[in-house]
Amino acid sequence: MKQNVNFGLLILIIAILISFSGAVVYYQTTFKDLSTEYKTKMSELQKVTSTLLEKKAELAETTEDIGKLSEQYTDIKGEKEELEDDITDLKSEKESLITQGRELEKQRDEAQNQVLVLQSDIEDYKDDIARYKDDVDDLCYYINNQGLSHADCD
Repeated sequence: MKQNVNFGLLILIIAILISFSGAVVYYQTTFKDLSTEYKTKMSELQKVTSTLLEKKAELAETTEDIGKLSEQYTDIKGEKEELEDDITDLKSEKESLITQGRELEKQRDEAQNQVLVLQSDIEDYKDDIARYKDDVDDLCYYINNQGLSHADCD
């Protein structure tokens, strides 16, 4: 029985060694797979980190560009408002000038009418002067025929 016990122990030890070897091989394979997967994940993580840093730099650049564009927008908006004010002022000035132009046209028309009236009056006065000269000539002729003299008739 001793031999059987020793033989049983031997088989038990061999079985334990085989089990232990199997467990070591299994865990070594599993560890290699986990190690490979860990390295792959770390590589992917580094790529993601690199991409994230690039995107962060792009975001900072975009944010800076947005700031510049916002500032330019504010400047342009201010200029636009000033130009709109100028346009409003110019439209008002245009209307004022149109009104003044119409008033000046009325004044011109009135002045032309007055000129025509005055020219007509001048023609009437010229006719009156010519008639009075004829009357003066007739009077001078009459005075001279009567043997009289006058200073205007000489």
